[in-house]
Amino acid sequence: MVQQGMADLRKRLGVGILSRGLFAIMLAILLWGWVTTQDDPEIERPFTAITPAIINKADNLVILDEARIPAITVTVRGPHSELNRLTALNLPVEIDLAEIKSPTSANIQVGARVVGHRGVRIVSTAPETVAISADLLVSKLFTLEIEKGQPILPYSVGNVDPNPKQIEVRGPQSQIEQIARVVLPVSLGDRRDNFEAQFTPEARDTSGTRINGVTLEPGSVTATVTVVRIGRTVSIVPNIQGTPADGYRVGNPRISPPSITIDGPADLLAQLIVISTVPIDVSGKREAFSVYDVALNLPAGTRVIDRNTINVEVPIDAELQQQQIGGVKVNVLVDPGFRATATPSEVAVTLSGPRERIRQLNAGEVTAQIDLRGTGAGSYDRTPTITKPDELSAEPALQVRVVVERIPASPTIAPTATPRPTRTPTVPPAPSAPPSAPPSTVPSGRREDAG
Repeated sequence: MVQQGMADLRKRLGVGILSRGLFAIMLAILLWGWVTTQDDPEIERPFTAITPAIINKADNLVILDEARIPAITVTVRGPHSELNRLTALNLPVEIDLAEIKSPTSANIQVGARVVGHRGVRIVSTAPETVAISADLLVSKLFTLEIEKGQPILPYSVGNVDPNPKQIEVRGPQSQIEQIARVVLPVSLGDRRDNFEAQFTPEARDTSGTRINGVTLEPGSVTATVTVVRIGRTVSIVPNIQGTPADGYRVGNPRISPPSITIDGPADLLAQLIVISTVPIDVSGKREAFSVYDVALNLPAGTRVIDRNTINVEVPIDAELQQQQIGGVKVNVLVDPGFRATATPSEVAVTLSGPRERIRQLNAGEVTAQIDLRGTGAGSYDRTPTITKPDELSAEPALQVRVVVERIPASPTIAPTATPRPTRTPTVPPAPSAPPSAPPSTVPSGRREDAG
C-alpha cells in the first residue's frame, strides 16, 4: 500500500522533485544539528576520587584489604550544559564480584554508568581494573587470657574475673588461622583499691603481635580486678670504700632512685631495712664523680621488681680547717674634715675553708673595714666588714666603737708690721795722730807749732 502511494507520488511529482525534497529535509536536519552543536558543544571532563562499590559478593567471602582499593577517575563526554550539571553522584562506579565464588585473587573490571543525564556517555575509567583478594569468612571461639600490666609499686594486679570469659573472632580464614590466643590486657592506672572496669580484648599470634583485620565480639569486656600489695620498698645506701686524696673527704652521696622495691620470702623481707650497693672505690679522688647502673648486694632468694637503673653521685669535698688571724687593723672611712678613733683598733678574724687554702693564706689578704662616710661626728658601734679570699668564710667579727670628730681648724695669727730701719748718722772718723816728726833741723832759737 505504501509502495503504491510512493509510486503515485512519483508519478504526480516526478522523480526530480521528490529527490530535491528529500535532500532538503536531510539538509535541514544537518543544519539543525550543526546549530545545536555550536550552541552546546560536546566536551570531555574527568570526575576524580569516586569510591567504587562492591556488588554481588558471596556471603561466605570477605575482601582482604578492602580499604586499599583505589579511588576511581571516570572520564565522560557529552554536551557542555549536561556536564555542568553532572556530579559524582550521577556516576556510580561498581566492582562486580558475581564471578568469584571461592577464595582467590583476581583483577576485576571497573564498571561505571551515567544516571539521569541523556547524551552523556562514559569514555574511560582509571584504573580500568582493580586487584581483589577474597577469602572465606569464618569465626572461632577463644577463651580469654588475662594479661596483667606492669605493677605500680608496691601495688600490682591480683585476681581478674572477666565477664564474658570467651570471645568470638570473625574474619578472613587466613587471619583467623594466625590467632594463637585472645588476651585481655588489664592495668592498674591510678587505682590502688579493688575496682571494676571495661577492658578491650586483643587477638595475638604466637609471637604476641596483635592481629588486625578481624572482629572480636564483644568488643569490650567487664572485669572485676583485685589490687594486691607486693614486695617491700627499702632504702639504698652506697657502699663507699677507700680514702680520697690528702686534704679531701667524701661528701654526702646522692642515689637515684633513693629506694627500690624487692620481692622475696616474707620472713626475709621483714628483716630488710636498707640494701647496699656493690663497693664504690674513692681512693685518691679529688673531684666528684658518678657511677651509673650500680648493682646491689641482694640477699639470696630476693629479686628487684623495679626496672629503674641505680645511679650514684659521689661528691669529693676539700677538708675544711679553721684559722684565727689576730692583729687585723680596723680601717675606718670618714668624710674629709673628720677623723676617727676605733677601739679596739685591731680585731681577730676566724676563717674557715679548705685546708690547703688556709695554709697558703697571706696576712695581707684579710682586712677589716668600717665605712662611716656621711654619718658626721659621734660615737658608733659597728661590726667591721671582713675582706677575704672567696674560697674562705669568716665568722662575724666583734663590734668596734668608733668615735668620729671634726678636725679643729688651725688658729689664725695676725701679721706683725715690719719695723722700718732707722738711719744712723755717719760720724766722720777722728783724725789720727800725726806721725812723729823727724829730728828737727830748724836752727835752734826758732820754734815751729804743729798746726
